[in-house]
Amino acid sequence: MLQRWVKIVDKGGSRVDKLKRIATKTLELFMQAKSSYLILKDIDLRQMALVANAEVQLDGFIASDSWLTNFKKAHRIGSKKITTFVTSKYARDSSDNLEACEAFLEETRPIFDSVSHSNIFNFDQSGFQPELHFGPSLDFIGVRKVVSLVESEVSTSSSYTIMPILSAEGILHPLMYICLKERSGRFGPQVSQSMFRPKNLYIDCSNSGKMEKSHMFTFLKEVLFKMPNVTSFVAICDSWNPFRDR
Repeated sequence: MLQRWVKIVDKGGSRVDKLKRIATKTLELFMQAKSSYLILKDIDLRQMALVANAEVQLDGFIASDSWLTNFKKAHRIGSKKITTFVTSKYARDSSDNLEACEAFLEETRPIFDSVSHSNIFNFDQSGFQPELHFGPSLDFIGVRKVVSLVESEVSTSSSYTIMPILSAEGILHPLMYICLKERSGRFGPQVSQSMFRPKNLYIDCSNSGKMEKSHMFTFLKEVLFKMPNVTSFVAICDSWNPFRDR
C-alpha cells in the first residue's frame, strides 16, 4: 500500500484526484467565459477541459462524451435560448459598475457602521399600469390587426408611480408616496373631496403619472422628513436628476 501511495504522489495524484482538478479548472474557465458574455458550445467545454489537463497531465484524457455529460450534469449546465444580446460596451460597463459598487461600499461603510440600521433608508420609484397586458397573442399568420379585450382602454396606457421607503432592517416605512395620473396635473375639487385617502398613503398626481422635481420635494417634505421617532438618518437613492440636483 505504501508503495502504491508513493507512486500516486510521484504521478501528482490518483486518476480520481486529477479528474477532480480538471473539473474544477474547467468550471473556472467556464465562469470566466460567462462573465465575458461569450457564446459557449459543447466543443468549448471540451477545449477548456483539454486546457485544464495540460496543467494536470492526466494520461489518456480526451474530454469524452461521457465526461462532458457528467460534467454538465454535475454543474447544472445545459443549452439555453439566448434572450438578450449585448455589446462589448455592456460588458465593460458591467465591470465598471461592479468597481463603482465596491468603491461605494468602501466609502460609506464607516457611515453605515455609525448609524442604526433602523435609520438607514433606501427608496426608488416604481411605475405601474392599472391594468397589465401582455405583448404577443396567438392569431392567424397574415392578420395585420390583433385585438384584445381589456376592462378599460385608458388603464392600459395610463400609469402611476409609487415611492416606498425601506430601512436596512428590511422594514417598510408606514407611509408611502404615490403619484397618480391626472390630465390637468392636479386634483379637481370634486375628486379631492371624494377621494379615499388611506393613512398609509400620501397621494399626489401629475399629468403623466410620473414624478417630477416638484413631486420629489413633496415626497421629501411630506413623507421622508415625517418619519416618527427619527431625528437623523442616512438616505440612499439613485442618480435620478432631481436627486442629483443639489
